[in-house]
Amino acid sequence: MSGKSAMLTAGLIVVAFALGGWASRQWGSSLWGDADMPAGMAMGNGAAAGSGKKVLYWKSPMVPGEIHQEPGKDSMGMDLVAVYEGEGASAGEIEIDPTTRQNIGIRLGRVTTGPLVKNVRMVGYVAFDETTLGVVTTKIDGWIEKLYVDETGTQIHTGDPLFDLYSPELFSAQKEYLVALRSSRRGRGTAAPGSRLDANSLLSGAKTKLEYYDVPPETIEELARTGVASKTVTLRSPFTGIVTHKNVVDGEAVRAGRDLFRIADLSRVWVLGRVFEYDLPFVHVGDEARMTLSYIPGRTFVGRVTYIYPYLEEGTREISIRMEFFNPGYDLKPGMYSTIHVRSEIDPAATLVPDIAVIDTGERAVAFVARDGGRFALRDVRTGVRSENNMIQVISGLEPGEQVVLSGQFLLDSESRLREAALKFLEPGAASSADATSDSEAPAPPGTAPGTVPAPTRQYVCPMPEHQVIVYDAPGPCPICGDSMELVPTAGAQPTDRESAGDEPR
Repeated sequence: MSGKSAMLTAGLIVVAFALGGWASRQWGSSLWGDADMPAGMAMGNGAAAGSGKKVLYWKSPMVPGEIHQEPGKDSMGMDLVAVYEGEGASAGEIEIDPTTRQNIGIRLGRVTTGPLVKNVRMVGYVAFDETTLGVVTTKIDGWIEKLYVDETGTQIHTGDPLFDLYSPELFSAQKEYLVALRSSRRGRGTAAPGSRLDANSLLSGAKTKLEYYDVPPETIEELARTGVASKTVTLRSPFTGIVTHKNVVDGEAVRAGRDLFRIADLSRVWVLGRVFEYDLPFVHVGDEARMTLSYIPGRTFVGRVTYIYPYLEEGTREISIRMEFFNPGYDLKPGMYSTIHVRSEIDPAATLVPDIAVIDTGERAVAFVARDGGRFALRDVRTGVRSENNMIQVISGLEPGEQVVLSGQFLLDSESRLREAALKFLEPGAASSADATSDSEAPAPPGTAPGTVPAPTRQYVCPMPEHQVIVYDAPGPCPICGDSMELVPTAGAQPTDRESAGDEPR
């Protein structure tokens, strides 16, 4: 066949195919109409096959988020699936088939109700109990004749001898006491009552002087029995504990008021910890504190929070708290570091959800709620305190018993964003109506009628005028006044609002 004949034959074939396609469209349109065409013959105008429903777009059955305007193959070579108007997921939802759910690894969890427990962890520093510290001094000048406690770390008890002290003043006080004692004994045989009264007064004054010099009662009794003044007097410990500081040696001259010994009772110790300011609301006086030390494995010490210091360390943004622990066996030694856990139960029946189910964007927190038929709805949630066991408190947005997505949320989020973009491109206004429907499906506050705008959240204040500058979101007892005062609903604008409106505070 010549070249011209071949070109003529090819042109006739093209014309024949074009006439055949035109005849087919005319025949199909006249026989069924665009809305009644059989399956597989839907035209490019978006009419659904055999139902009158409109094809919104075509999606990939395997690749989440892959959307096309025309039928064909997806990026993996699979046939695209038509998404019809009014079918599948409703507005504000997305639908994922089981195969895709398995491929992207979607896991579900359930919203539960349980105790809201906050566990605050901190580093502790073991210190002396300041209420048990004692200092031994002398009230007169003198010389140490003999030292009974000659090293630090010695454990002593109340009444144990510390040192023998010679002092001219103390020797003279003993002589005065003996003179007054003899006068009192001689005055008992006379008939003059005034003389007996004067002698007894002198004896009482002399004895009190010895007591003020810290002479032990048994030493005074021995002095009265023997009638002989002693050169030295043994001074005894007024405290029980461990000698932590010794500032005297044998034969040394000491002056009145000098710090000779420091004694600490280590049967109970303080542990000082620091918490960050955002953890302070969850630590209260009386909370149980559990302490562990790496160099004492297998043991946990249980104590209580006894004091929260009323100021903040500006450099570290931390607040110091004090805890008390009993110390049997003296295993807890001042200067040790430890790990402290303070456990506080905030709410015995709070709404809780696994923390991985909540996506916090910085401006809002959202979660995907699973519904029947493989559908998922994006829900705005309001979260509260992060509890132990990787749970977080839900204040609003989720209800106990609902299922939420624990993994694969970001793929669902991309699917919802692509679906919204497709709706905006193919059907302007459909995305805005979907957003409105999604917002309307969010749970309304209790007492709000369907279809109405929720009222502003009620807030509460303490009836005490000086406490009304603090506004609370929930009713209950005033945290400052305690159980004696209940919070009341606010009557409208807060004091700061009135001041900003121009009202001068009284």
